[in-house]
Amino acid sequence: MNQLRLLEFAVALDHHRNFARAAQAMHVTQPSFSRAIATLESRLDARLFERNNREVRPTAAGQILLQRARRLLADHAAIGDALDAQRTLRSGSVTLAAGPYALEVSAIDAVARLSRRHPRLQVELIEGDWRRLAPLMLAGNLDIGLFDHRLIEDDNRFHTETMPAHPGHFFARQGHPLAGRPGLTIQQVLAYPLVGVRAPYKVLAAAGPALGLQIDPATGEIVPQLATTSSAATRAIVRRTDGVGLAAWAQVEEDIGLGRLVTLDVAWPGIRSSYGIVTLRERPLSAAALALADCIREVEAERVALEAVPRPAPPATVPA
Repeated sequence: MNQLRLLEFAVALDHHRNFARAAQAMHVTQPSFSRAIATLESRLDARLFERNNREVRPTAAGQILLQRARRLLADHAAIGDALDAQRTLRSGSVTLAAGPYALEVSAIDAVARLSRRHPRLQVELIEGDWRRLAPLMLAGNLDIGLFDHRLIEDDNRFHTETMPAHPGHFFARQGHPLAGRPGLTIQQVLAYPLVGVRAPYKVLAAAGPALGLQIDPATGEIVPQLATTSSAATRAIVRRTDGVGLAAWAQVEEDIGLGRLVTLDVAWPGIRSSYGIVTLRERPLSAAALALADCIREVEAERVALEAVPRPAPPATVPA
C-alpha cells in the first residue's frame, strides 16, 4: 500500500478515534485497516496511536505525523485539482504568435472564440516576425505560431500544419485614381507606391524587377516603398495616400463596408497566402493549446466558405 494511502488511514483513525468506524469510512474491512496502521507504524518505527477499550488517541509521535500528513494530503489534493482544472480548461494559459496577415485572417477570431468557450483561460496574442519569435518557441515561451510555412519548412525542430491559401486583393483608398476602373494590369497598379509588410509573395517576387519592385537579395522578400510592420498600419497609410496595399478579404472587409477602402479590379492570379500552424516538434501541446488550434482550424474553414461566395464587382465609376 502506498504511503499516501497509509497517511489517509491515519487521519481517518484520528478523526473517528475507533478502528471499526474508521475502517468503514475508508471502505475496507477492520482487519485490513488495522494491518495498514501497523504497517505505517512499522515503516516509521514509531507507535502512532494508543489503543484502549474506550478510544484510540494519537501519541506524541502520532500528533507530529498527523500534522504533516494533513498538509501533505491537502497539497496532493490541490495538485490534482489544478491538473484537472487545466485538463478541463478551467485554468491554464496559452500563447499564440502570428504574422500580420494570419493575425487578422484567423488568429484574432480564434482567440476570441477560445475565450468565449473557456473564459478562465489566460491567453496572450503576439504579432511579430517569425525570425524574432522562433527563439521564444524554442525556449518554451510560445505554444503556437501562425507564420508563412516557407520560412520554416527546412527547420526540423518545428512542425507546420498548412492552413488554407487565401487569395490576395489589391486595395486603395476611396477616391483613388484607379478606384472603379475595370481590367487593371499589375503594371498600372504598381505604378503607385506599394504599402505593406515585407513578404515573400513568390508570384510578385518572380516578376519583381520587371515590375519595379525592390527584392531583398538575402531573403527574397519584397520590400514595399512604404514598408510597415502591421496590416493595421498598412491600411491607415493607404487611406491617407495614393499607395496600394495587398491583403486577404478578411483584412479589408470592414474598411470596404465603411467606404474607406476599395478593392481594385486586377487580373493577376496566383497571389495567395501560405501560412500554417507552427509548433515545436518535440513538445506536446497542452489542452489549452490544442483547443486554440481547433479554433484556428474552425475559423480558417469558415473563411474558405465565405471566400467561395461571389462578391459584387467593383463599381465602374468612382462614387461622387
